[in-house]
Amino acid sequence: MKMGQVALSPEQAQQTLSNIEEQVRQVKSRQQDMRLRAEEMIQSSWHGGQARRFGEAMQAHDEDLTAVSNELDHVVAEARDKAKQIEQQAM
Repeated sequence: MKMGQVALSPEQAQQTLSNIEEQVRQVKSRQQDMRLRAEEMIQSSWHGGQARRFGEAMQAHDEDLTAVSNELDHVVAEARDKAKQIEQQAM
């Protein structure tokens, strides 16, 4: 095995990918909670420059989290495909 490579059994690889998917689901759930709380705060009696800046900051955070979640979804999908290819080659 070359330096920097990791050896996983197919079962370990699937479990690792499932763990990553679960973490992404949790991040998305928390992100949705943050969205709802931010909307509640902004739609309340809070107005003015601070409310606007808060809304802009929350939107930027939301966009960042969405980008990270989407990238992780993509990485997991690619890893699952690669794991299937390796499994099929081993047969």
